[in-house]
Amino acid sequence: MEKQQIFGHRLEQLLSEKGISQGEFAEAVNCSRQSINFYILGKRNPDITLAGKMAEYLGVSCDYLVGLSDIRENKNANLTADQLGLTDDTMKFFAGLQLLATGKTNFMKKDYEAIGFDYEKEIIPYNMAQGKSTLKILNDLISHERFGILLQYIKRYKDIASGNDTMAILQDFMVQLDSPLTGTIYGGKEENLDMMKEFCLHIVSKYFDEIVKNIVSD
Repeated sequence: MEKQQIFGHRLEQLLSEKGISQGEFAEAVNCSRQSINFYILGKRNPDITLAGKMAEYLGVSCDYLVGLSDIRENKNANLTADQLGLTDDTMKFFAGLQLLATGKTNFMKKDYEAIGFDYEKEIIPYNMAQGKSTLKILNDLISHERFGILLQYIKRYKDIASGNDTMAILQDFMVQLDSPLTGTIYGGKEENLDMMKEFCLHIVSKYFDEIVKNIVSD
């Protein structure tokens, strides 16, 4: 899809989402209604000043509106990897997927062409489809309402395995004191830790299964 068409599509989608009529929008950004209609139909694009005014009114980044970025929210558009707390390897992974999804990589171009593939017509569309699909799955996974619970139990498992789980330490201390709240029904220390790790894995598996089913059904 060309940039002009992307702009029109996103403008129409945002107006629909926010319940804003073309007439209301045209008045708000000091533009004719006919021009707004031309923009939506992809017949023309506004100048940068008007595009910026439109983006501000719609509450999105200008880069998103004109098709230069897929980040919608203006407040999130310029966040750095450091601010997001992402490692270099994580950034490279997401950046690589984004390159695939936008067709901006020449990954193994010579190798594909050497065995008879048309890189522009066959490989790029395939890579773009795969990149977009994978990015959507990752975003759906991370933004899922159950993902936080999944992370909590993964962390709990890690803490137990490394001997840093405060609950496990307290429970072991109570066992040593023959506390009536625990007694010996939990078995020995190692057995108790193994049981807690198995429980964490069970919860992780349960919620991951639920998240995957939700993502697939959307």
